[in-house]
Amino acid sequence: MAKSSSSWLFLFVFALAYAGIVKGQENFKLDYFGGEKGLSHGNLTGLLKDRDGFLWISTWNGINRYDGQRFKTYNSTEQKGHAVASRRIIQMIDGINNDIWFLTYDMKLYHFDKASEDFFSVSEVVESTQNKPVQFNKILAIDTQSVWVGSTDNGLFCINALGKPYNYSIFSAENKKPSHHLSSNKLTYFHQDAQKQLWIGTKEGLHMLQMDSKERYSFRVVQSFDLKSDGIFKIAEAPDFIYFSTLRNKLLVFNKQKKDLQQLTLTQGRINEMRMSRDKKKLFISTSAGELIAFDVAKQVLQTILHFRTGLAGMFEDSKHRLWLESERNGVVMLDLKHLNSTYFSSPFFKKSSTANFKCFEDAEHRVWINMRGGGFGFFDEQRAAINFSFKSINGKRIEFPRFVHDIVYDPAGVIWFAVEGEGMGSVVLQNNGMSFQSFANEQSEIADPEVRSLLFDRKGRLWVGKKFGSISVHDWGKQLPVSFIGVDPEALSSVYCLLEDRKGTMWMGTKKHGLLKAVPQNKERTSYKLEQFSTTNKKLGSNQVYSLLEDKQGAIWIGTYGQGLLRATEVNGKLVFERIAIRKAGLQKDAFSRIRQLSLDEKGMVWVATTYGVLVVDPNRKKDHFYFVHYGGDQVADNDVQYLYKDHNGTMWICTSGGGLSKSYGDPFKGLQFEHYTVKDGLFNDYVLSCIEDADHNLWLGTEGGLSKFDLQKKKFVNFNASDGFGNMRFSEKTVAQQKDGRMVWGTTKGMLWVDTKYFQQKSSRPQLLMTGLLINNKEFVPSLQKKGQEKGIQYTDRLILDHNQNNLSFDVSVSDPRHMHPNFQYRIMEVDTTWHLNNQIARITYTNLNPGDYTLEIKGEDDLYDGVPYRKVYFTINSPWWKTGWAYLAYAFLLLVISYATFRLILQLLRLRQKVLIEQHLSALKMEFFTNISHELRTPLTLILSPVKKLMGEETEGRKQVYMDIIHRNALRMELFVNQLLDLRKVQESKHQLQKTQFDMVVMLSDVLLTFMASAEAKQVYFKVEMAFKELWVHLDQEKMEIILYNLLSNALKYAPEGSTIEIQLNLRQQIMYIDIADEGPGVPSGTLPYIFDLFYTENSNGAYKRKSTGIGLALAKEFTMLHQGHIYAVNRPPHGLQVTVEIPIPNASGLPGSHSGSFAFGDVKLEVRGYADSGLQESRAERKETLLVVEDNADLRLFLKEQLSSYYHVEVATNGSEALEQIRSMVPDFILSDLMMPQMDGIGLLKEVRQDVRICHIPFVLLSAKHAVETQIEGLSYGADYYITKPFDPAFLLTAIATLLQKRRTYFEQMSGRKKAVVQASDVQIDDKDKKFLETVVEVVERYMNQSDFNIDLIAEQLNLSRNTFYKKFKSLTNMAPVEFVRELRLQKAKLYFDAGMENVSDVAYRVGFNNPKYFSTSFKEMFGISPKEYAMQKKDKTV
Repeated sequence: MAKSSSSWLFLFVFALAYAGIVKGQENFKLDYFGGEKGLSHGNLTGLLKDRDGFLWISTWNGINRYDGQRFKTYNSTEQKGHAVASRRIIQMIDGINNDIWFLTYDMKLYHFDKASEDFFSVSEVVESTQNKPVQFNKILAIDTQSVWVGSTDNGLFCINALGKPYNYSIFSAENKKPSHHLSSNKLTYFHQDAQKQLWIGTKEGLHMLQMDSKERYSFRVVQSFDLKSDGIFKIAEAPDFIYFSTLRNKLLVFNKQKKDLQQLTLTQGRINEMRMSRDKKKLFISTSAGELIAFDVAKQVLQTILHFRTGLAGMFEDSKHRLWLESERNGVVMLDLKHLNSTYFSSPFFKKSSTANFKCFEDAEHRVWINMRGGGFGFFDEQRAAINFSFKSINGKRIEFPRFVHDIVYDPAGVIWFAVEGEGMGSVVLQNNGMSFQSFANEQSEIADPEVRSLLFDRKGRLWVGKKFGSISVHDWGKQLPVSFIGVDPEALSSVYCLLEDRKGTMWMGTKKHGLLKAVPQNKERTSYKLEQFSTTNKKLGSNQVYSLLEDKQGAIWIGTYGQGLLRATEVNGKLVFERIAIRKAGLQKDAFSRIRQLSLDEKGMVWVATTYGVLVVDPNRKKDHFYFVHYGGDQVADNDVQYLYKDHNGTMWICTSGGGLSKSYGDPFKGLQFEHYTVKDGLFNDYVLSCIEDADHNLWLGTEGGLSKFDLQKKKFVNFNASDGFGNMRFSEKTVAQQKDGRMVWGTTKGMLWVDTKYFQQKSSRPQLLMTGLLINNKEFVPSLQKKGQEKGIQYTDRLILDHNQNNLSFDVSVSDPRHMHPNFQYRIMEVDTTWHLNNQIARITYTNLNPGDYTLEIKGEDDLYDGVPYRKVYFTINSPWWKTGWAYLAYAFLLLVISYATFRLILQLLRLRQKVLIEQHLSALKMEFFTNISHELRTPLTLILSPVKKLMGEETEGRKQVYMDIIHRNALRMELFVNQLLDLRKVQESKHQLQKTQFDMVVMLSDVLLTFMASAEAKQVYFKVEMAFKELWVHLDQEKMEIILYNLLSNALKYAPEGSTIEIQLNLRQQIMYIDIADEGPGVPSGTLPYIFDLFYTENSNGAYKRKSTGIGLALAKEFTMLHQGHIYAVNRPPHGLQVTVEIPIPNASGLPGSHSGSFAFGDVKLEVRGYADSGLQESRAERKETLLVVEDNADLRLFLKEQLSSYYHVEVATNGSEALEQIRSMVPDFILSDLMMPQMDGIGLLKEVRQDVRICHIPFVLLSAKHAVETQIEGLSYGADYYITKPFDPAFLLTAIATLLQKRRTYFEQMSGRKKAVVQASDVQIDDKDKKFLETVVEVVERYMNQSDFNIDLIAEQLNLSRNTFYKKFKSLTNMAPVEFVRELRLQKAKLYFDAGMENVSDVAYRVGFNNPKYFSTSFKEMFGISPKEYAMQKKDKTV
């Protein structure tokens, strides 16, 4: 990132009468400051510049401060201090301690503190102690401790300069103390000599004061001389003598060594002025008689060296030993002390002013400035030997210096400040001598434009200048040479926009209107040229607008036209042949590079072309792919409109653009260029860069629209010089710059030529100070306040500024004490905030917002390019924390925290007590659920003892009536089993373990099937079912099992509360893809207050009426949970006049129904209950003659007896009552099969399983767990320990027999078991597997067999068991078996269904549901596909075989 600095260089120059450059040309800038610029009044009474660099102005309306950018007025009426009675100030002196002492028009003395900006009336303090009015008439001197002030009638006052309480002492005629006694109260002169002694001249005598040795900083009168009413008028001091002139023309000489006073008589006239010479050897005395007397100090000899016709007064000796003398009447006399020649210069102004006094001084360039008495201000022109009261501007206008100047302050930095009578303040800026200007305005008519458009130094060092409207001219050191041109119309030599001298010395000129001119020299002096014109007129050139010319390494002339593109001219047989360079490329517009501004040649001989479309690089030696171009948006040139191209000493090409700043290019154009861009953000003056050139120190100088910029290539830093404020509307011309051999640069401008000599131009001055001129806090100007700690002083004078927490938006105004550079660039940072320095980009305000509380240090530094040393300043400030972040606040917070903690403790204690009550209630609810769950587990054993014998009896021949009752027993046992399962399902729902297993089924059929289960109960209560369904068929995609549970619980609840002989209405409708099921009874209904709670868990009706029924409070809660799983809604309303209606609403987005009303009433006599038989599984036929030994381990005696009876027909059965007993028998007898209960005393089934699997001798025995625990976690635990099967109670005896037989067969043939039994789904011959894949298939088969009869079984469960993702499992299984997992599960389920049919089951739907199919129709289709026969036919065949 480039750094930047800026100096405002005002380039006012004097142009001589002829258009030449003259050594010593004066460069001034004159400016005026009045009320329009902020000055409080146009009448000024004094100027002073303090040690900080501020300019203070006393006016008729208070004190003003000028910081180089703006005025600030200080007025006592705006302050809280002492009021200043009169704002008109007559005298002002800068103090030692950042203060100002001043006298007002009413002769009162005041003290102004710059730091606090407060006024104090010293006169009030003096008058209050003196008890009388005191009029002060002059402030005589100020030192570090004292202010010496004269009064009109009260003598001399010595006041404490340190401020309050303004102690003082008086030296007067009335004071009788010798140490403080004066000869008169009328003071005439005050002087402090080299020995720090004070000399007080009065009307009556002379007094010498010395510092009191006893009391520091206190003075006393040590010597007095009585002059007898001949008071002291002037004083001059030499090393050994002090000279005093008296009112009566006496010269008194005080010998410092002898301490005596001698008296001399010199003249009959009045002594007006005495001045020691520069060498201190002579005393010059001017008199009213026109005499100039020189008194030789060493020889004590008087000599009259000049006798003028008028009286002489003030005098000044310059560095050239000339004495400038004030004439009492008019003008000034210059006396050459070497030759004693005198010259009189009169004032050109007739009108005189009484306030304009004589003053003469010499500036740093030894230029003498004179302000004449009565009027006339100017400088002495050494060449003209005259005083110039005006100067000529670049625009050719004569600018006069002010006539009536009455106060002057010369700043050695190069500025003269003066007070103009009645017109405010003026300044003359003495500009840098490294610049000069040559104007061509005299050559042009009033309407013509003297703009220079082309410059060239030829091989003779002559400067060729082409102007926008003028003719070509040739110059040598500012003088125009007589060069003639023949062969063409002289008009063709106008508007020359480019110049070229080729290797043969031929001059080429490109014009804007007349095409190309070739100038061949006709003599050795090259003062005569013959011209040949090439233009559209003679058809030798295709365009008359030639903007740039270039000669390549082969001597060809390249011509850049504005509108017709690039041309190349070569000489063939003595004739010039023009060739247009074609620039064609796909996607490139035809005239993209037709407007050319400038041409340049790089080190490799490539022609670089600056155009309005970017940069074009052409290889003169190539015929194919001969060009390369870059433009904005392509290879990112800063801007497409390129003004100038320049090659530096390293061969680097620099690109000057119109608005995009400066770009540095590097790389091979035909391999791709890279760029670095520099803009105003990097410190460049202006992004519109017109031209560029390099100096001897390898700095780039850039002509921009804003002014001149110097770019240090090593530091990558800009220094800016403003050229606009001195030249009015003059600006740099496009691509017009040249350099002389001695390094001087010349720039074309809109008004002429600007010469820059960098050797003188870059001379550094002494380091100025950085000034803090103002501070804005939250966009309001900061005013010091003595009542606020840390804010007693202004930002310029404070050691540390202390601000409140909400005063965190700060703007610091910064200036520099060098008045020539009004808008300097500087860098700044806050050390605690910024990690890098920021550039101000010529903005004199530094702003930071939303600063956090803390201590900060603002650092500001200027640039070292302009000064000897870097201007640097630190500003310390603190932003206090808000009151709520102070120590007292934190103490209060701690106390408040203790109070809150105590209150929180009490609250938590109350909440804990309340929580304890809630936990107790929750615990009771959990115990209740646990109780029901445990009961459910316990009910599974007796259910097994009910269902198994019933199924056995149902399979035998019996009379019809018994068969019906056995069917009822079987159906209600299943109902009881359903209740137990519901309770377990409810717990699953509460534990968020239930997932929907949606299938496609007919809702009408399912509703009819559910109704059949309640026919027996309805018969007992004489209750009728009235069914109304809007569809004959309604196919839905829901969880069929959970819908059955919902309907079952709702019908059960309705039947429970329905009175005898009443009707239960069931309605099934579909409206707007929502299925509605309404079940309404004619019971007592529910009180309206408790109606919202009937679906809560364990809610029971507490009525004591006739309709009171036992209830667990589970059914409706489970129905609500399953409905919500379907994203549905369930609610109940009371029916008038009595009864309850429960409505279930479930969204069915893809329901398909067969329209048609279907309704009817069903009583208990309308339905004939189907009598179902029980078929033997036929396993005995398939058993081998030898019976395997089977060990049954069961702690329940009835179940143990039942199992032994069921299995004895097929196996040799041994029994054991617990795991310990069974383990002993197993180890002794080694049975073929183990069937064990899970929960047993001493050792449970899991413990027994672990012991068996850990014993190598018996670990191969098939092991089946039989348990009432239905939870999946328990099944997983059993299987994880090596159980071959896990069968839950109640179980189907046929299923148990089939499972045992299958497992035994599996153990006989391990590999047949792995591949799925002898008639397995997965055949071993179909696949090739290794040990790992065998284990994989074993695991798959095991998981499927374990879970496939569960309703929530899916493929994800298999993948989870294998710790595989679904996708990974599917790919692996498919690659091994060439079968999808879904097909595999389906076929295993069908195999299991076949086993059920083999065991004697005939109901197709029952078998389908048992093996995991939710749709009996789909089951029938799949069964027929696999076995070639429908399940119903297969069951009938098995039944016929059994019979």
